[in-house]
Amino acid sequence: MLKVYNTFIQRKEFIKCKFNGLLKIYVCGITVYDYCHFGHARIFIFFDTFIRYLRYIGFNITYIRNITDIDDKIILKSKNLCVPFNKLTLYFINFMKKDFKNLNLLSPTYEPKVTYFINYIVYLIFSLNKIGFSYQNNFGDLYYFVNKYLKYGNISNRSIFDENNFSRQNIDYLCKNFLYDFVLWKFSNIFKPFWKCYFGEGRPGWHVECSTMSMYYLGDEFDIHGGGLDLIFPHHENECAQSEGLTKKFFSSIWMHIGIVEINKLKMSKSLKNCVNLNSILQKYNNEVIRYFILLNHYRTPLEFCYDKLNISEKIMTKFYLILNNKFIESVISKNNIFEKRFFNSINNDINLVENFSVLFDLVYEINCVKNFSLYKFCSLIKLLKILGNTIGFFYLDSKQFLSNFGRNDKMNKLNLSEEEINELVFIRFNDKLNNNWKKADFIRDYLFSCGILLEDKKDRTLWKNF
Repeated sequence: MLKVYNTFIQRKEFIKCKFNGLLKIYVCGITVYDYCHFGHARIFIFFDTFIRYLRYIGFNITYIRNITDIDDKIILKSKNLCVPFNKLTLYFINFMKKDFKNLNLLSPTYEPKVTYFINYIVYLIFSLNKIGFSYQNNFGDLYYFVNKYLKYGNISNRSIFDENNFSRQNIDYLCKNFLYDFVLWKFSNIFKPFWKCYFGEGRPGWHVECSTMSMYYLGDEFDIHGGGLDLIFPHHENECAQSEGLTKKFFSSIWMHIGIVEINKLKMSKSLKNCVNLNSILQKYNNEVIRYFILLNHYRTPLEFCYDKLNISEKIMTKFYLILNNKFIESVISKNNIFEKRFFNSINNDINLVENFSVLFDLVYEINCVKNFSLYKFCSLIKLLKILGNTIGFFYLDSKQFLSNFGRNDKMNKLNLSEEEINELVFIRFNDKLNNNWKKADFIRDYLFSCGILLEDKKDRTLWKNF
């Protein structure tokens, strides 16, 4: 059975289907005021891989991924560019969809836009106000009363009473009663866009948008809520507070969060102006190369963006497609319990895809070993390689197409390392593993694989062999 890490309880737990065989998943989408960057790719490639696997093992899924098309950043950019906000968002939505198609991401079941849900958002805020969970400040903004929700802080593991040097003066300046109170409705009748409602003209706060859309499609309770690690607080904490405050039900059973992308040891973010444009990467690398690079790091750990590692990922995918380029008989049975057991045991342990790739490497070696001895086994193992890869989003391209369009690594295939150089790298990697320097060890392993060398780890040493 599949186990994943639940941020809410801070441990792994089994995924269970509570709704008559239907698994309900909501993932926070993009605020469309700019182009997609590589951090977005990491989040949505992971959830795409996750959902592919869930469907493979038999789950029926409703998958919601929203689009935030009204936000202060959107309004500011539309003013700066002198473009209506809805034209600006439409432009970036179209670009986002093109990027996601080029990444070969599955379409969500529904992809709601915030501006289509204003009436539902207003009704949710009205309902919170009716039971005394909101208040209006002197400027007309509506805020959520955090003190009314006794479980506030459970997701982010923080105490609402630890105000971290925020004085009463700070809170007054923020126009709210308590430090963690958050806005439900921003009053505005000067700057467009704004909407009219009984508690004043304005626009919704960020957190209430996701609560409304998730509950509209999935109901008061659902199975999995996902997003980036940076959304744990305040976004997901506030979503949970207002939703459970209203319904008194358990909003989401499991909360899953994806680690940040770093560049030069700093978080990739628009504020630091160090974002790598996703479209520019897609111009250089195939979507499966990008997928491999992203999934090689466990989803909860930081991912260091690096062109060298992307290049090695391309070499590795070329190796796989060179194997798949062999003609094989489709009708053969592709069972191999040893490889399949290792593959599924790994992915069932919190989507540990690093070990999955090791299984695929070993499978490539086995294919090369049998190709001159057993045509049936050769064909069976190639088919198994393709099937296992398909479960996590790989090997969907025609091999000839991949090799002609992205096989820029012909030079790599002719690359020869001396035995001395190989032994030196194997020795360095062995010491890295002893010192728990796993990222460097994995990098060396992948580099050697791209050069046609497979490693086999023993207790006290590492063996290598050509394939």
